[in-house]
Amino acid sequence: MITLGAAVTLSAAAVSTADTGPISDFLEMAVLKKELAGATGKYPTNRVLYALFGHQAKRKMAMEHAIRNRSGELLEEATAHISQAIALLTEKSTPKELHEYKELLYTCCDRVARAAGGNLSKKQRISPKEEIILNTVKDSLSLGNSPPPNFPKHTLQKS
Repeated sequence: MITLGAAVTLSAAAVSTADTGPISDFLEMAVLKKELAGATGKYPTNRVLYALFGHQAKRKMAMEHAIRNRSGELLEEATAHISQAIALLTEKSTPKELHEYKELLYTCCDRVARAAGGNLSKKQRISPKEEIILNTVKDSLSLGNSPPPNFPKHTLQKS
C-alpha cells in the first residue's frame, strides 16, 4: 500500500518542484490534499482508493511522505512507484479500480500543476517544466495519446 500511495503523492510532488516558491508550494500541496480528501467521494466503490486515502490519518501520512522526499530524484522515484503500483493493481484489482487509480494519480498531478498558475505574464496555467513532468507521468501510466474518457484531455496533449 505504501507504493500505491507514494506513486500518487510523489508524482504530484515532482510536478510541484518544477516551479517552486513559498506561495506556490503551499497552494499546490493544498490542492493535492483536497484531491486526496475527495478521492473516496469521487470513486465511492473503489476499495483500493478507500484503503489508501479513506481516512484523514492515511492522507496525512501520504502527504508527509511526499514532502519529506522532495529532491532532485523525485520524478525518477515517482515513476518507479507508478510502475510498481500499476503492476500490482493490474494483478490484484479490477480494471475499473486500476482505471480510477490512474485517473486520480494524473488528476492530482494536473491540479497541482495548475494550482500556482505557471507563467503569469503569458497567462499560462502550466509551466513548460511542469508540462514535461506531466508528460512523464502520463507515459508512466501508459496513457499514450488516447487517454481514458474521464481524463482531462486538454492536459494530456504534448506541446
